Amino acid sequence: MAGSFLGAVLSSLIGVGGGRIIFPFLVLYMKYGAQRAAGANSLIVTVSSLVGTVGHFALGHVDYRFLAGAMLACIIGAAAGSHVTVKASPGFLKVAFACIMWCFATPIALKLMGIL
Repeated sequence: MAGSFLGAVLSSLIGVGGGRIIFPFLVLYMKYGAQRAAGANSLIVTVSSLVGTVGHFALGHVDYRFLAGAMLACIIGAAAGSHVTVKASPGFLKVAFACIMWCFATPIALKLMGIL
């Protein structure tokens, strides 16, 4: 419970998706299998996103055209991703997640070092 709270606070503070914090936490520290962690992560991110969405609607920070396109992309992406997750091996999911993390971390690190 405390880990979930800290993950939500951290992802809200630095603006990263919960998947970059919650999935590794579930796999590494809570000892969840990759498929179970992916499913739990999806639910956690959904709830967190809904709470954030309500807040932005209340404050009037909504671009409706962008929202429509993003919703369509999310629906298609979620359907494709869940299909792959159910059929993939836990090892493949861990490697795929690690590769995605490197793809995000590398440009950030290079920018911080002044290389990009």
